Amino acid sequence: MIYTLPKLRNVSNNLFKLLVKFSLLLSISGLALATEEQGKTHLLTSEQWNIPRQASSVLSMPALQSAMQVYQAKEGSQLLIKYPGGDEGTLWAYELRGWLISLGVGSNHIELIPGSAKTDQLEISIIQPK
Repeated sequence: MIYTLPKLRNVSNNLFKLLVKFSLLLSISGLALATEEQGKTHLLTSEQWNIPRQASSVLSMPALQSAMQVYQAKEGSQLLIKYPGGDEGTLWAYELRGWLISLGVGSNHIELIPGSAKTDQLEISIIQPK
């Protein structure tokens, strides 16, 4: 029992280090890229999502990387996630929402709306304040 605490601390420290690296990567990428991508819809396909998920794999998904660059470029931005209808699409959207919240996005900054154009993708858009 005593040995589990250091292991948990190491996992926690590693996750924190990963989040810091991800934040630095987004900052270094520059705001120029974010302004170019403003208004763009970022597509997360079921093929990209259907891998074993852990923080590092979720953070490395290209659609989420580009969406988060735009989201973090301006304070007060909102994430709008359009998902396929039905149980499967709803579960997918709520799982992504849970991941985003666990990685530091405020739950009040995420809006889920059914009705993506295709049944095998999520459409992620960023709404920035005026």
